[in-house]
Amino acid sequence: MSNVAQMKCPSCGGRMIYDVNKQKMVCEYCKSEIDITQEKEKTEEKANSELQPGNADLKIEKFDFNSLKDKASDLNAEALPVYHCDSCGAEIIAAPEQLSLTCPYCRNHVVLTDKVSGNLRPDGIVPFTITPDKLPELLKTFYKDKKLLPFKFFSESTLGNITGVYVPFWVFNGKLSGRLGFDTHNTSTSYEGSYKVTTTDKYEAQRDVELEFKNLPVDASSVVDEALMDTIGPYDLSDVKEFDIRYLSGFAADRFDVAPKDMAQRTENLMKTSADKIVERDAFGYDSAKHTSGNLKADLDAKYYLLPAYLFNVNFAGKDYSFAVNGQTGKVSGSVPTGGFKSVVYFLIRMLAVLAVVLLIVLVLYLLGR
Repeated sequence: MSNVAQMKCPSCGGRMIYDVNKQKMVCEYCKSEIDITQEKEKTEEKANSELQPGNADLKIEKFDFNSLKDKASDLNAEALPVYHCDSCGAEIIAAPEQLSLTCPYCRNHVVLTDKVSGNLRPDGIVPFTITPDKLPELLKTFYKDKKLLPFKFFSESTLGNITGVYVPFWVFNGKLSGRLGFDTHNTSTSYEGSYKVTTTDKYEAQRDVELEFKNLPVDASSVVDEALMDTIGPYDLSDVKEFDIRYLSGFAADRFDVAPKDMAQRTENLMKTSADKIVERDAFGYDSAKHTSGNLKADLDAKYYLLPAYLFNVNFAGKDYSFAVNGQTGKVSGSVPTGGFKSVVYFLIRMLAVLAVVLLIVLVLYLLGR
């Protein structure tokens, strides 16, 4: 059985790719269209198969540390699998994390079906809705808030090759329960004759916690910059579609390769940090509350989703700056240079503004005789 799927037009045999604007498969030659959500692939048995009843233990429906650890280890094997392009016959070497790629010889887009079937099949996918032609305008909007960009950045920076990629995520659902301890205090002020008396009452408080988290996404790829993916969120997971390999046509795609213990620990830390903030915010009756101790346990499960992003570099003055754009919402994130002269001017302006406020306060106090 072939492990390569290529999207062929049923009318002319030409290559079909997923058109983001139309949200359909479109033939590059005769322009025939296929609505993925309304038509089932006739060759699903080969390229988009479901699990057989006897293999139910292989499906990752719940977060299973042991089985997932084995699978993640297998995916990082040193031997790189070789695939055969059905269009030109070339042999294609694929990195362990790749789900789809473009043949370097005939440029035909292929999906590596052995990596998206059975226990490796994603639970869902969020298709691209942002097209590459919108990226320059999104970047301009992003730059407007960057006051310290060098003067020549707009005229001399260049946009590198843009890659539309489906990034693997584990989307966690879970419950957090236990007890948190806090140091709290209340402060009151009174006057005794000409003296101002401030009284601070300190208390130790405890609070039982039971919180439920839904759809908490964690980047499951070590290839993609974790910080970039965190900052272009959130994704609207109400738009998750049932996984179909045709959504991958025309885009790159990776699969999960991060050790489960790392993903679980990161997720638990995010949940516990959120719990601290929620409890501190809701500490009614106190002026402030600071978390000091706690024993919270997390019960987690997860689904495997592919989420869309554009990745590219912007080059300026011989240096590349990494960018990512949310392929669903258009949110932009990236590192940008700062102009030395602009930084000095901005600092001086802020310093003068602060100095002016201080002088104004001194003048007012002087006029009031204080």
